[in-house]
Amino acid sequence: MRSTDPLRSSSLLRRAGAVALAALPLLSALGCKPPEEKPAQAEAPVKRASRVEVARISAVPFDAAITLVGQTEANEKITVAAEAPGRVTAVNYDEGQTVTQGQWLARVDASVDRTRLGQLQVGLEQARRDLARLKELKGKGLATDAQIEQAQLGVDNAEYNIRVTRSGLGKTTVNAPISGIVETVHTEAGEYANPGAPLVTILDWDTLLVTAGLPESDLPYAAPGKQVKVHITALNIDVDAKIRRIGVQANTANRTFPLIIEVPNADHKLRPGMRADVILQTERYEAGLMVPRDAVIETVDGRAVFVVEGDTAHRRFVEIGPGKGAYVLITRGVEAGQQVVTVGQRLLSDNEHVQILKTSECCQQQLALHGAPAPAAAPAEAPREPEEAAAK
Repeated sequence: MRSTDPLRSSSLLRRAGAVALAALPLLSALGCKPPEEKPAQAEAPVKRASRVEVARISAVPFDAAITLVGQTEANEKITVAAEAPGRVTAVNYDEGQTVTQGQWLARVDASVDRTRLGQLQVGLEQARRDLARLKELKGKGLATDAQIEQAQLGVDNAEYNIRVTRSGLGKTTVNAPISGIVETVHTEAGEYANPGAPLVTILDWDTLLVTAGLPESDLPYAAPGKQVKVHITALNIDVDAKIRRIGVQANTANRTFPLIIEVPNADHKLRPGMRADVILQTERYEAGLMVPRDAVIETVDGRAVFVVEGDTAHRRFVEIGPGKGAYVLITRGVEAGQQVVTVGQRLLSDNEHVQILKTSECCQQQLALHGAPAPAAAPAEAPREPEEAAAK
């Protein structure tokens, strides 16, 4: 029968613990060690790709051009004046009225000149009688040569005054020197007009002129007769025009030469005083590589773009040329067919791993729209960043 004495059991436990403690040094000496826990293996870092959008560039024909700001003005602007003194008895004009060359505009009362002409004729007859009498007296030795010369001078002056007065009588009717539109009326019927007093101002606007400043560095690209485009900002229209002449004297303040452009305006859509942008072609590129301007970034080492090859973006330093609208010509640094980053490029570094979200073609179709791309329509909601869009 098993003993259940508690005192005895406690004694046995104490003896077993002592034996175990005594055996520990022996086990350590024999090399027996408790099993060690293996450290957990570190997880390999996940390679994160930056999300970008790219444009595949292709060679396109490109006309480089400069834009010069000018203003339209009338081809001719003439202020018609009275040539004979007198009261204006009738007018044949009003502001805004169209007149034709040779049309009578005003008639001046010539009654004063007619009265004066009669007086001058009487004076001429008297001068001639005095001259004849002096010549008769000279034959008798009663007049001198000086007296004869003085009398002859009186006759000459009288004849001259009569010619002038008769000429004035022929100018009492004022005719239009050009065809055009009446811009300003200076004299109304019933007013008195002196010779040289303005009656009316006429504009010829069948043809308009645009004057713009041409930089001296661009003089080789301009010549009389060369075709240009003129963009009328207010009407948002383009008009074919040509260079009439280039000024000889430069504006010393900004080193530009007056460039006079001739713009046809037979339909009178355009008006003098409108802002006009003159687009002058400078160079022609048969195979130009165009990229969006935003794709080009400025670095401490120069201008650069990011070109994606495979899944890696490489920074390429470039040289740029002229631009058109939102696009610029790359003259060195990229090749046709390469993919240039157009969205997300400002956060990239060289040889960075990327994920392409969108690929577009650049830029023949965009440049075909009036030489420059039209602005995109506003989206219904604010655009998301590329990474945010991909995550959604």
